[in-house]
Order: sequence, then structure tokens, then C-alpha cells
Amino acid sequence: MVKERIIETAEKLFTTFGVKSVSMDDISVKAGVSKRTIYEQYKDKSSLVSQLMNHILMSYQSALEKCKTEANDAIEENFIALKYIEQLALAINPSFTYDIKKYHSEIWKEAEFFRSYILKNMIRDNIERGIKEGWFNENINIDIMTDLRLLEIDALFNATANILHHKKLQQVALAHTIHFMRGLATIEGVELIEHYTHEA
Repeated sequence: MVKERIIETAEKLFTTFGVKSVSMDDISVKAGVSKRTIYEQYKDKSSLVSQLMNHILMSYQSALEKCKTEANDAIEENFIALKYIEQLALAINPSFTYDIKKYHSEIWKEAEFFRSYILKNMIRDNIERGIKEGWFNENINIDIMTDLRLLEIDALFNATANILHHKKLQQVALAHTIHFMRGLATIEGVELIEHYTHEA
């Protein structure tokens, strides 16, 4: 389908070079369609960016929900989700998020909503699952730990995070995740974390 080819091409260009530096002409050439065809599907660049943001967020949500169903327990869920988060962070040039924040603030609100409600609830559900399974301590402050985990994930997509300038993203993401879970874990949970760490 033409519309799918356009959005796939836009995703590759925008996430690699940023939104501002990529023109509709660039997308037209790479997608192998006329600029007129693009405007028949999307009224302007902003509508294309909005559609792409929705596509990325829905794909992200779907992947995390899949992690939840595939995992045998809350700790394994975090390790599986980590791989997808790493892939997403590595695939997106920081200029992509910077440009959307600066030049498409209304579209950025979609990402903020996803972060503040959907992703936050997924993190909370994981912590509650871990408590029910006996891997996480039941006396932890779930609200505070959920917010802390959100901040850790934010750092992976933050171009100004100095730690990412001299460490590989995978190393940072794994250290964040293990440190976070160990802060929640029971003695049995720590043992399970170590088990999955050796397999990671």
C-alpha cells in the first residue's frame, strides 16, 4: 500500500536525521512516489509526523504488552522489555524527539500522554505483579518506584544524559534495570534477578 510505504519511509528518515532536516521531497524520492501522492494521503508534514508518532507509540505499547504475556514472571518481563526499549532507543536519533518537542509541540503531547498514563501504568502493573509473585517486597512505595523507573527510561532517550556519552546504551540500560529491580526485590527475587542476569 502506498500510504504504508510513505509512513515507513518517513519513519526511517525522521528517526535517522530528525524531522526538521527531512523535506517532503526527500520522502517522495526515497518512497518512490510523487509529492502529490504524499499530499493526497497527508495534508502536510505535521499530519505525517502525527501519524508516525501514533504508529511508534502503538507499536511500543503492543511490544510491551507482548513482553508481559510472554514472560513467566515480573522479573523476566523486565528483561524482555529491556531488549525492546534498547532497540527503540538505538533506532531513534535524539534530534527526532528534539525536533518534535520544539516544532510540533501538539504532537509531542501525544508522547507525553503515553508516558504519563500508558507506560506509567504498565510499570506499576509490573511492580504489583512482582509483589503478588513474591519477587518484590510488599512494603515498597509503588508510586515512588514507578516514577523512578520512568525517569530511568527517560534517560535512555535523553541526548544530554552524560552517562550515555561514554558508555554503551545496552550497558546503561541493563545496569538501570538490574539496580531498579534489586531495590524492590525480596531475597528470592534477588536470586531470580541474578539468574536472568547471567542469561542476558
